[in-house]
Amino acid sequence: MANGKPTIFVDGKPMNPMIYSITDAPGGRWTWEEFPRWNIRNFGKAGYKIIQFSIWLEDIWTADGKLDMELVRHQFAAILEEIPDAVLLMRLHINAPDWWDLANPDETVRYADTEGTPHKLHWGIERNTAGDDLDGGQLHSLASMKWRSETTAILERFFRELAAMPEGNRLGFVNVCDGVSHEWHNWGFLAHEPDTSKPMTAYFRQWLTKKYGTDAALRAAWNEPSASLGTAQVPGMGPRQQKSDGVFRDPVRERYVIDYYEAQQDIVADDILHFNGLIKRLWPRPLLLGNFYGYYFMTFSRQTSGGHLAVDRILQSSDVDFLAAPQSYAKVAHDVGGTGQSRALVESALLYGKLVLDEMDTFTATAHPFAEPKPEKLSEDISRIRRNTAHPLSRGAGMWYFDFGPRWQTGWWSHPIFTAEVKRLRELFEARLNQPLAPQSDVLVVWDTKSYYASVAGWTPISDTSTDVFSAAIGRSGVASDNILLDDLGKVELSRYRVVVFANNWMMNQKTRELVTQKVMRDGRHVLFIYMNGYSDGSRTDLAAVQKVTGINVVKTTPFGHAEIEVGEPGAAAQSYGISQFKTPLEPMPAVQDPEAELLGRYKGTSTYAYARKKRADGGTTWYSGLPITNSSVLRDIFKTAGAHVYNNANDALHSGNGILWIHTKDGGPRSIVLRNGKTLELTLAPESTVLIDSSSGELLMH
Repeated sequence: MANGKPTIFVDGKPMNPMIYSITDAPGGRWTWEEFPRWNIRNFGKAGYKIIQFSIWLEDIWTADGKLDMELVRHQFAAILEEIPDAVLLMRLHINAPDWWDLANPDETVRYADTEGTPHKLHWGIERNTAGDDLDGGQLHSLASMKWRSETTAILERFFRELAAMPEGNRLGFVNVCDGVSHEWHNWGFLAHEPDTSKPMTAYFRQWLTKKYGTDAALRAAWNEPSASLGTAQVPGMGPRQQKSDGVFRDPVRERYVIDYYEAQQDIVADDILHFNGLIKRLWPRPLLLGNFYGYYFMTFSRQTSGGHLAVDRILQSSDVDFLAAPQSYAKVAHDVGGTGQSRALVESALLYGKLVLDEMDTFTATAHPFAEPKPEKLSEDISRIRRNTAHPLSRGAGMWYFDFGPRWQTGWWSHPIFTAEVKRLRELFEARLNQPLAPQSDVLVVWDTKSYYASVAGWTPISDTSTDVFSAAIGRSGVASDNILLDDLGKVELSRYRVVVFANNWMMNQKTRELVTQKVMRDGRHVLFIYMNGYSDGSRTDLAAVQKVTGINVVKTTPFGHAEIEVGEPGAAAQSYGISQFKTPLEPMPAVQDPEAELLGRYKGTSTYAYARKKRADGGTTWYSGLPITNSSVLRDIFKTAGAHVYNNANDALHSGNGILWIHTKDGGPRSIVLRNGKTLELTLAPESTVLIDSSSGELLMH
């Protein structure tokens, strides 16, 4: 940590976390070939020193036990020929080669929904890993101890030989990869339900034994007289699809499935920590280890089946230095006008001194090699490049440009306009490398991983509305906000936050509820609760717990689809928000019945209130909404009432930190931007543009 942010030091000197990465996809992954080399050279000329590339064990590890280290040397050397002082980031794919999977069928993944049908086999160099990994392939189970043991042995040889190569001296980072799209998702998790394999069954039994210790304890927890630690099976589709409480799982009746999903998350964390620790011990010099992990936003409502819910274990490990993730693919984040947000909860990672590296893999107008880019498309791309670069760096994180272009004989940032832009961005943030991060957020948003165990897997009326859509509305509300995990709430200095928002915190144990009511809801602070915060404590669900943690009397009402809340009186110019695009009724459906609360909004077409606020004895205000507030204007009204600083009233995406205020707009037009020091800037923003402003002086840095 330096100046309040995780900082890379090379030979004792700080280096900005701005990186160029060639693709790892077939057709563009070899550094010595013409198009990858051309793009490496261009970024080197733009001053980029950290270069990422890939090594796949399946390319170098053969069935007769040989390692092709000459290919590895060649992959390193081509970069160093272009940028001799490069610091190399190796994306190391440790998934088993096809020959290993074919030779060890009992060690490969199985799916609850395919009932043991044959798996698709992968053949040929041009296989699409991202697509094939999702398609139920014959791939090693992440619970296979045989795969782990044999991969450990081959990595010991690999790193011993690499350390002896001169090119190995430039290795600074290793990104250890496996799972779907190398991102530590369970194989096939979007369309299938892993993992019923023999290795996963064995791991599940070990996990249960560690948790419960005796058959009697297991039987009591599962309410199943025949349950046994030695014979427990991975749940099939019937138990997984059971719904006993609307969008929630009942911990009393569904503990069996909840336990399995927790075990499935733990085995992935076990793998990561095993291999990271192994490599740290093997390498003879300092080395930064990290992984694609910690994805919170845009996980396709499949968090329990393939998400990253054991992030607390990863953040607490000294063997993990950085987390990486592509920026959110949700339209409300990815498209022009969107927030460009990280998928990770950056401020939680900062609390542990971990560097978050966003992957910008957004295509540009140069993605098609035979099409002449149109000027308006180039301008649109510049806007997204600025937004997607400024967003992580303004939070104390870093990023890399991930270039799929060479796969199609092009480069996504090879156009001279883009090359000039990434150079300007590097120079701008490099000049601010040694200044304190100086966070400027006074709105804190609290999210939770464990609450996913309390809710059903898959798309529901509340699943992405309470995460992706809600977070995007906050990002366009005009305030700077921080994002943390509920588990980290006790580590945060709360005094600078005027508002604390509890997003999808459906599960709170007694200790957490006391932290919220005694430490957060005090000192005149405004606190916003969404939907069913605190509904489960991990042992049972209880509506009274929602009432207790919020201090507002919440009841259940008749569920209905197209749920929408109107703020204001019917017939007036009311604002509205909700989940009207989802036709399935939301269940349970909360309503407010509290004579001491000020009722602010009701479900559209009804007399049932679901949006309210209530004064507390400490002078603060508690706000409650039965649905995620997806309207940025409604959120901005709350934040203004609470005294949070609003930079902009126009529903543009923005953030302020690291000395930079960036604003991204789709429609453009005149704006009055108010800095925290009171200075007002009168600007006219171009449509589909991003401006970068010095957050103290108001100087326009890029526009």
